[in-house]
Amino acid sequence: MTVVVVAASPASSEFAVIDFTSATPSTVMVSASSGGNVVDCYGALAAVGDCGSGNVAIYDISTPASPTLLGSIGTVLSGIGSISIDGTNVLAGENAGTRVALLDISVPASPSVKSVYGSGSEGAWLGNISGVAIRGTNAIVAGTDGFGVIDYTKPAKPSAVAYPSTYSSVNFDGQVMADFDGTNAVATTGAGSSYVYAVKSGTAEEPPATVSNPTALSSIAIAEIPDGGYYVAMGGADFFWIYAYPSAWPEGSFTSSPLESSMSSTAVAVRFLNNPAVAPFLATANVTSEGFFVRSNFLVLESTGTTTSISIATPHPVAKVALAVTLNPSLGITAFTLPPIIPPGVWPLPPWLEKIWQRIFG
Repeated sequence: MTVVVVAASPASSEFAVIDFTSATPSTVMVSASSGGNVVDCYGALAAVGDCGSGNVAIYDISTPASPTLLGSIGTVLSGIGSISIDGTNVLAGENAGTRVALLDISVPASPSVKSVYGSGSEGAWLGNISGVAIRGTNAIVAGTDGFGVIDYTKPAKPSAVAYPSTYSSVNFDGQVMADFDGTNAVATTGAGSSYVYAVKSGTAEEPPATVSNPTALSSIAIAEIPDGGYYVAMGGADFFWIYAYPSAWPEGSFTSSPLESSMSSTAVAVRFLNNPAVAPFLATANVTSEGFFVRSNFLVLESTGTTTSISIATPHPVAKVALAVTLNPSLGITAFTLPPIIPPGVWPLPPWLEKIWQRIFG
């Protein structure tokens, strides 16, 4: 299986493409934008947003050693501060702004803008945007003091709901971080508790489930557990944490120092595989004055009786990447191939691989 992580800093003109297929990761630095970059990836494509302008570029990373620019587009956004890719859709959030742009990349060489939300009377619905994630026809947006759900059933005319609303049970305070796996969204202000909402048809179900934060956070991510339920990963204060909430079992949790470095963290980033958004792959990056220390983690969830435990399969080599120090690192993690290439039922497949197979090949 080819496992690739892309990493970027809004303070670096290059982004990194890291191939974790072999025991020793290999890294290629790609010149992108002098204004800094944000990244995400899906399948064999990477979406790269220019923090200094509204440009979004699409790269082919099917050969990680030779990433290729396929196409680019200028949006109406003043700069790209967050980005998410899902199939043929890219969602870009405005850097220090209130707008999000939905892009069509079904022809990667000729991307097009489907819609822009947050202009005019829609503006300032969440304050400054800090994060976006799209899955299918639903998307979530994190902003100042809240997060929102956008319904893209009609891509040219999206509708949105902001939280907290009049009847919300959570009053977010400060810059919110959020992620979305297609079923559940997680949102947090970085301290205290995080909140998991079931998302459907452009709305978030109230009241949300709560997850306690071990400390102030710099990143948060969510992904489905193949057998049901979800993982929540958190990064912050030289550590990352993973919580498991299986549908049929009590929660399990695991905590570990993410990367080997003699320098303390500026930020820790976490990102689950998102094609589709199913664990067990989790990318982590420890941002230090020495650079980014990036790892691809393979998670194993085991249930015995009424207890669960999470472990990280070994080996998990570290790639040191020369990206500038930032409080807002961005990551994407993808896998192009699935072993074995044999229909389910011919050979027994682990549940997580069976689920991914069914989603991709039907």
